[in-house]
Amino acid sequence: MTTRRAASLAADAPRDRLDATPTRPHIVPAVPRRIGRPRSGTADRAILDAAMTLLSEVGLAGLTMSAVVARSGVARATVYRRYPTREALIAAALAQVKGREPFPLSGDVTVDIATGVAWAAAVLGEPAFQRFLPLFVAEALRGPAAARNLIDRVTPNHANVAREYAEQASRAGLRTDVDPLLVSDIVQGAMLMRLLSSGTAPDEAAVGQVVDILLRGLREPGAASA
Repeated sequence: MTTRRAASLAADAPRDRLDATPTRPHIVPAVPRRIGRPRSGTADRAILDAAMTLLSEVGLAGLTMSAVVARSGVARATVYRRYPTREALIAAALAQVKGREPFPLSGDVTVDIATGVAWAAAVLGEPAFQRFLPLFVAEALRGPAAARNLIDRVTPNHANVAREYAEQASRAGLRTDVDPLLVSDIVQGAMLMRLLSSGTAPDEAAVGQVVDILLRGLREPGAASA
């Protein structure tokens, strides 16, 4: 999705479908960005290939630094020089699976909800992510702790947008009687269900309709519109 398309989700809609402020931060485009800093190609490719292979075989729990060193054939010092912690390595591997890093929050919850829907659709369209999706579902079904751990790593903006909603809902004219985490569930879950029910990644029309339905539903009854 181009910058212009993503931006149209907010800019082309009637004002009562979005926030009441005259101007809004630019929505981050749902297109892949350069992932991380440039690295030595051969070693880094071997490390990430090993990490992704392990992720597919043993899940997040088995993705350890020692296992990646053994599988990749890259010296331990080199692995740690590129990825000082296990969390950094997991984040890099997941960025490869998703084809992009998490979008930066704009500071405007309505814009970030719209951007989140567009990015969820884009990630779900990545062939690598589709291949890993069954593994992610199986990991989440291990229990609440495993599910939360998975979501925090695979989609960190699930918690970030929920936190932003809790902080901004009242002054943004949005409902305060809903669970902020449920808002994030809808942002990403609607796109996932579209993929599962149709067999294809959500298109631009689906993204726009979900944003419209969600923001209209979250608008506080009687809230003033611009």
